[in-house]
Amino acid sequence: LYDGNLVAVADPFDEFSGMARLWSRFFLILSALFLPLSGGIGYYISRRAMAGVERVTATARRVREGHLGERVAVGSEGYEIEALASGFNEMLERIEVLMQELQSVTTNIAHDLRTPMARIRGMAESLDWAELSPEKRRQTTSQILEECDRMMPLIESILELARLETGMQVLLEEPVDLAAEVSTAHALFSGIAEDRKIDFSCSVPDGPVWMVGDRSRMQRVISNLLDNALKFTPEGKQVSIALEQDGTRATLRVADTGPGIPPEELERVFERFYRVDRSRSTPGHGLGLSMVNAFVKAYGGQVVIDSQPSRGCTVTVTFPLSK
Repeated sequence: LYDGNLVAVADPFDEFSGMARLWSRFFLILSALFLPLSGGIGYYISRRAMAGVERVTATARRVREGHLGERVAVGSEGYEIEALASGFNEMLERIEVLMQELQSVTTNIAHDLRTPMARIRGMAESLDWAELSPEKRRQTTSQILEECDRMMPLIESILELARLETGMQVLLEEPVDLAAEVSTAHALFSGIAEDRKIDFSCSVPDGPVWMVGDRSRMQRVISNLLDNALKFTPEGKQVSIALEQDGTRATLRVADTGPGIPPEELERVFERFYRVDRSRSTPGHGLGLSMVNAFVKAYGGQVVIDSQPSRGCTVTVTFPLSK
């Protein structure tokens, strides 16, 4: 103070100290209860999550052993585990489809290549060049080359289709007049239709219908569709091809009055080597519609088939047009 004295102000410490001890005991008790409880909850959550992972792992082991039909049961372990199981199941479904296609393709390739290979082998085994006349040698060589020529388009089509489906095929982008290509194809196939007494009609717009694509592949699309239609249409029936333009899209329709395709077969007609002709007596390898579908999809188009048994078949192809 002003006179040199000091004033000391104090508060009793016992009350504060007691309160601190009370809170300390409370937090110690709370920790003693919370730590085991939190550990138990954490263990439960982790085990629940790992149960889903273990199901995926067990299914993967069974698939590795060859059980492609196995699927992961989707549980209730949480969104992440359910998404993992669903994604794994989708992958398995795709793998199973690919394996089935591979088996089918292998079987059909073996069937289609077996006959020409057997012919070539038979001719080669029967050759005795020392005793054959020059004319017989030329004839035998010509037959071997002919059989090889029959196999080469099949092999080339398989490779091209594989490149298209995997995105490895380089696609040209050039102006293509679809109206001109349809008219040209109609003129080329008119002779075949006339020989078989088939009424073959064509309808195209008066002006050009331009799209950006590969001219040679568009020609193959049109020719494959017409070849199928004329091949399966009986004599005296009708086949028509029509091209229409609607805004930024063009629609190509090829219709026939042949035997048609059974409803249960429609979903498989785009599969490689799949043929509705069970006896496989009709010439061909079953790649035509697969090639058409691959070419059209490569340029942003779509192929739809409408067919009824004994009432014919209509193939509708839509193309995006150039701007």
